[in-house]
Amino acid sequence: MSRFIETLQFKNGSLQNLKCHNRRFNHCRKDNYGIEEAVDLRKLIDASSLLNNITYKITISYSETINDVSIIEYHKKTINTLKIVEASPDFDYSYKYSNRREINQLLLKKESCDDIIILKNKLITDISFANIVFYDGNKYFTPASPLLKGTKREELLEKQMISIEEIYVKDLQLFKYCHIINAMLELEDYRIEIGKIV
Repeated sequence: MSRFIETLQFKNGSLQNLKCHNRRFNHCRKDNYGIEEAVDLRKLIDASSLLNNITYKITISYSETINDVSIIEYHKKTINTLKIVEASPDFDYSYKYSNRREINQLLLKKESCDDIIILKNKLITDISFANIVFYDGNKYFTPASPLLKGTKREELLEKQMISIEEIYVKDLQLFKYCHIINAMLELEDYRIEIGKIV
């Protein structure tokens, strides 16, 4: 049974942000299974039949070994509103686990909103499936303590397009918008007004 997943985007004929995905995948295998041998995820994915004009979501399920590679056409969710919910202090999603039971439990609290912002130890972390970035009209900031250090987050940090900051609920008034980023989403794909966070 798979314990972890790695999700990649295939767009415009190529795998996106492969360096960050390889780094996270191999780091996870080393930390959890003591596997030192690095794997290039490109070698696990048969992209020969994929169309260049379609965006695909590729999910690799793995434990000590590769369990499955699935490829589906990607469709973006509609997200306009976010509900703040609090996780327990011991909640851990530091690796991309295939078991999302605790996150799904928190999602039950979203009420009429489209998704949730998860607090841990009073700090803003992530939404249910992605990292979050806040814009103050001048600069972009992402929480210093995310539940998961996403690959798009790492890429944007390396490019110095976003900065790290501890963000509390009281700090939301300092920002104009929030953005949602993950392997499938660019910074500009979502722009949610801060007033739409409840």
